Amino acid sequence: MASAAILMVGMVSSIYLAARAADSPETLTAVQDVSAIVYDLTDELQHAIYITARSETMIQFVLSDINGDAQPDVLRYEWSGAPGAPLVRTVNGAAHDLVNNVREFALEYGVRHKAEQFEGPLFESGETVLAELASGNSANDYDIKLDRWVGQFFTPTLPANTLSWKVSKVALQTRAKSPNNGQFKVQLRSATGTGTPTSDVVAEATVNESDLSASYGWCEYAFPDFASRLPSENLCLVVRQTSGDVACQAKYEGGGVKLANHGLLESSNLGATWKRTNDKGMWFRVKGAYITPPLEPHTVNRRYATGVRVSLRTGTSGDSRIISQIPLLNTPELLSGYWKLDFDQDPLSSDANFDAAPDWDETNGSNPFLSGRLQNGVWRAQASDNVALRTLPNTDFDKLTTLELRCRNTTYSASGYGARLLLNLDRQGSTHGAVFISVRKDSDGAQTARVYALTGPSTQTVLAEATGLSSDFVEFRLVIDPSADVVAVWINGVYQKTAKYVRFHGNTDKFLSLQASQSNAEFDYVSIRVGDQ
Repeated sequence: MASAAILMVGMVSSIYLAARAADSPETLTAVQDVSAIVYDLTDELQHAIYITARSETMIQFVLSDINGDAQPDVLRYEWSGAPGAPLVRTVNGAAHDLVNNVREFALEYGVRHKAEQFEGPLFESGETVLAELASGNSANDYDIKLDRWVGQFFTPTLPANTLSWKVSKVALQTRAKSPNNGQFKVQLRSATGTGTPTSDVVAEATVNESDLSASYGWCEYAFPDFASRLPSENLCLVVRQTSGDVACQAKYEGGGVKLANHGLLESSNLGATWKRTNDKGMWFRVKGAYITPPLEPHTVNRRYATGVRVSLRTGTSGDSRIISQIPLLNTPELLSGYWKLDFDQDPLSSDANFDAAPDWDETNGSNPFLSGRLQNGVWRAQASDNVALRTLPNTDFDKLTTLELRCRNTTYSASGYGARLLLNLDRQGSTHGAVFISVRKDSDGAQTARVYALTGPSTQTVLAEATGLSSDFVEFRLVIDPSADVVAVWINGVYQKTAKYVRFHGNTDKFLSLQASQSNAEFDYVSIRVGDQ
């Protein structure tokens, strides 16, 4: 059987050579020229640990070490696409022509999609009517005076699974009364157990009577900073005079109308006591939104290169084409941007994406990392240095972005954010989003970790928080999906939540930055990966 196998191999080889012998000498020469090149490319590319750039006629990738210096090496194969131009191989920036008169160099990529699924963001309804009395058969006028305040108890209409709700606008049927020189306030107050107003003013708007018409109409007042309420919380709407004899007139239903979970409120002693009448009610409308659990999980897709199909031809005949299917054993993730620091060397010399350009710069114009700030693979950032590390080059961070950070705050300060990371992201024209991470040492020595989203140039909201942490390093993982304006947060390996962020007109910054804010901090590791689509 062994002899037969050897004989069969020899016969196959003879048949192959006989078939190629029928080719022209030019074709055979062309095949010989490119066979060794495709073999070498196959041998190198299958061990790629990172593809840094690619197209149909170019591929640049990283190997762990090919020249024995214990450092990664960057290889690039490229053809201009012009018939007759050479195929160029570049190793660590040094280029040479592999073969001339290239007629074809084509690359096709096999891609595997890997889904990562996590809890979706909480669902927030659009603006909707939460409570109203907008019609009736017994309309009456109510003069808002010093000794006549009026109000309305209401319970919002909410889905059964509501987690919280908030008010965005309140509308009233009001009008001015001559000499229209009064002023009044529209307030939202928390309610007592019996459905009357407390002294706790949740939100308010001040209105001049001169801004009202002499005829009744819906007058709307916005409450953009209204804090969310629990589903069990009811509110009272209050209209009170602040100046003038009659500050305005408000329309109300005078009786005979049963309003579920509503009631007209009246006070004749500056709100010290209130009378509630359940079969009367102001003409009012409360708009807002409610929050419910996620409708479905959120899924992001990562792309990994599984293989490359290479076609190379130098001869004029199509028979001289050599094709190779190259498996990528390391299945590298396809990225458009990559930054990584272990702080085991000067960050300003880091080139994690192997593009022969620095990945980071810093803000004070000198290099503080050479004066003892790097110790045992940790950047011991001093607040007094006033230094921030920033990513290079400018990037919009508008594709799937995965951020990992390990840091801690080492000194206590009543102000500042301690160890701080800020990422301007999802830039579209003049608008962008922004998230930042903060680890602060508390007065008792514990640490508090927070992830914020900016809602404006100087406003922010907390997305996730972990308190009472030890003095050890805190680990963060953020997955940001700009296609859905969401960010998912993990702290110390524990999933926290997925939340929406907003884009706003802020600044022109297109980078991630690290710094010690008002107190000393230590950074052990940071990594940012941006997908290629």
